[in-house]
Amino acid sequence: MTRLVVGSAFRDSGTTQIGRWAQEIGFLANRGKSLLNPMEVRAVAVWGDSSVEVQHNLRRAADYYNFDLDIIEHSHGGPRWVSVEDPARMAALSGVANAVLDAVQPDDDYLFYVESDLIWTPETVLALIERALRVEVSSTRSAILMSGALARDRRVRMSTTAAIAALDAEKKGGGE
Repeated sequence: MTRLVVGSAFRDSGTTQIGRWAQEIGFLANRGKSLLNPMEVRAVAVWGDSSVEVQHNLRRAADYYNFDLDIIEHSHGGPRWVSVEDPARMAALSGVANAVLDAVQPDDDYLFYVESDLIWTPETVLALIERALRVEVSSTRSAILMSGALARDRRVRMSTTAAIAALDAEKKGGGE
């Protein structure tokens, strides 16, 4: 069985944003069970520098849409930035993304990191995993698929570009 982790960060997230995110993960988890090669989906939500209501809303949404959810608190205490690529903001966000990476277990196959306010579709995630399966990813590490500003930040352990390059190298027999 393929194991997928969907990781996201939440800061002052409202119920609409959390609900949309949870609905997509719930659909992905339900769809994963019906695949020829079944897929188990677990979400990791890192929240911090927010009202505790964010944590409660995440738990309620996961219960409603029926998927496994690990909730991790990670507060950096930094200022509230607008959506800019300020080095201090990227450093703070990298800490949050690394909290997601730390939650990945050795038997997880894939991590899809997507910022909680981005709109994505389960079909896109399934297509990325199908591509990775065709490349026959090494069982010695999880493939990491990332979306958003953190995918461009070098402090995060692995970016989308690096993950795809690693997949392509394995396909060509270049190893890791």
